[in-house]
Amino acid sequence: MPILMELNENNSEKVCYDVPHYPVYIRRGLLSHYLNYSAPNHWHDDIELIAVLSGEMEYSVNGEILALKKDRDFW
Repeated sequence: MPILMELNENNSEKVCYDVPHYPVYIRRGLLSHYLNYSAPNHWHDDIELIAVLSGEMEYSVNGEILALKKDRDFW
């Protein structure tokens, strides 16, 4: 099933935290579950950590494209 990211009008992500009033959201996901293997450009005030568990991916941060690879990068 595809992962659909919900965005507000200003492109901020609507984050559904795991516990109300405790801003933590932890998920393990597959890039292949996103439409076109891509998430829309978005922003949020939260810290986002990305670990590549297999293969590689490109990640865009403030217009800069980063190439992330398994066992090499943690963003």
